[in-house]
Amino acid sequence: MNIGKAFGLAKLPVLVIIGLGIVASLIGAIPVLNVLICILGLPLFIVNIILYAYIGYLIAKGGLEIIDSAVIGALTALVSGIIGMVIGFIASILGLGVDLAVGGDATAGVLGVGVGLIASVIGIVIGMVIGAVIALIGYLVAGAMAKKK
Repeated sequence: MNIGKAFGLAKLPVLVIIGLGIVASLIGAIPVLNVLICILGLPLFIVNIILYAYIGYLIAKGGLEIIDSAVIGALTALVSGIIGMVIGFIASILGLGVDLAVGGDATAGVLGVGVGLIASVIGIVIGMVIGAVIALIGYLVAGAMAKKK
C-alpha cells in the first residue's frame, strides 16, 4: 500500500472533491444562498460519484493495489467531511449567537448544535464508506477495461 503514490496519481479528482465540498459548505452557510445547494445538490452528488470512480480508475491505471483506491476514496471523504463539518459548526455557533442576541431560546440552539455535530460525524462515516466503495468500483472498471483490450 503506497498512499503517497496513490495520492499523486489521483491528486486532481481528490482536490476537486475537497474544493466542491468547501464551496458547498460555504454556500450552505449563507442564509439566502443556501437555496442554491437545494438546487445543485443532486448534480454535485453525481459529479462526486464520477470523481470518486475516477480516483479508483487512475489508481488502477497507475498499477497500484485495489486497497489503495479504497483508502484514498475514504480519506478524501474524511477530509472533505471534516472541513464541511467545521464550516457548519462555525455557522451553527454564529447562528446561535445571533439567536441569543435577539432573545431566542438558548436550549433549542444548543441542542441544534449538538445534533448537528452528531449528524456530521455520522455523515462523515457514511461518506467514507461510500467514497471507498465507489473508488473500488472505479478500480474494477479500469481492470475490466484493461482485460478487454
